[in-house]
Amino acid sequence: MRALDVLRSDAISPVRDLAIQRHLLAQMERPREGAPRPPTLHLGWIAGSAIALGRFQRRRAALAAAVPGTVPVLVRSTGGRAVRMATGQLSVSLAMSDPSSGLPPGSGAIGAEKVINRYVRGVLGGLQKCGLRAYYFGRDFLSVDRKHGGYVSFEVAPGGATLFNALISVEATTVLPADWNGYPGDGGNRPDPETTTLATERGGAVDRGEIEAAIIGSYARLQEVEPRDRTLSPLEATLLGERESAVVWDGEAELFGEAEWRDSTLTPIACGWLQASVQVVQDRFLGAVRLFGDFMAPSGAIDSLERDLRLVPIDWREVGLVADRIFGGQRNPIVGVRQLRVIPDAILEAARGGAPGDGELPPAG
Repeated sequence: MRALDVLRSDAISPVRDLAIQRHLLAQMERPREGAPRPPTLHLGWIAGSAIALGRFQRRRAALAAAVPGTVPVLVRSTGGRAVRMATGQLSVSLAMSDPSSGLPPGSGAIGAEKVINRYVRGVLGGLQKCGLRAYYFGRDFLSVDRKHGGYVSFEVAPGGATLFNALISVEATTVLPADWNGYPGDGGNRPDPETTTLATERGGAVDRGEIEAAIIGSYARLQEVEPRDRTLSPLEATLLGERESAVVWDGEAELFGEAEWRDSTLTPIACGWLQASVQVVQDRFLGAVRLFGDFMAPSGAIDSLERDLRLVPIDWREVGLVADRIFGGQRNPIVGVRQLRVIPDAILEAARGGAPGDGELPPAG
């Protein structure tokens, strides 16, 4: 029977948890002895406090000045909204060599657009086995008895390596305090339901071992694999120390150069907000382009968009064609963006310093 490697961390800092996610994703990009690595499931009980920005978020937009300076700000490998990491949460990460390698034999291939829907099922099955009414309704959070019970997110690297993560509110909520949120409201997102924790729903203390075993067993059944315990090697422990520095927010230094950056206003999208930042060449062409926001997408697709827009004329149709080539149809999902036109709208607004252009693009894939 195929194997599922299982790593467990009883008390792990937020920065170490995000470093492990980054490490496992990087491992999946490198075949072992010419063959894909088996999926790896990591369950880490968070000990400590931090804010974890989504991969594509901009701190100065997402977070308010009221965030205490003593709270570390980190950056996830996955997209989505900013979350609060705190003692008593369970981080469940599943790393795979490609989006389909965690499915049972004979399931066929899936694309990045189905990663959350398919791999959240292991978490849901485990929580349901523990007597909790846990569901996923297609946004970026877990529903526990119709309340907000944790966040879900994903990343698909350019080579196909895939990471799914669920940060579960077991004893502490994952939602940012309201006064830490820097955005002017919910954007295009429907307001979240009230928050809860598994401890609240169970009416007291939870059995961490029961939850762990139920989630591992759920993934094993769904994937038709045999779970086997794994530990990190001394070399991996050393690499993790290096990866920790990569998950600490470093001040968006890449945006400061000789050329002037122009920002669009914040644009509401289905999961929150989107913003473009551009440099302009000869007043006619796009220079460097960055797309920020609460969306989730394969990082390689966002990299391709930003790269392919260099020296494109500042014209709505020209910019829209690039966005459509990368995100149109089912080529790459950009979760949270329902209409692709918001991308050229934001880029043209930033470049021109005025209203977005006219035109139509098909719905995002």
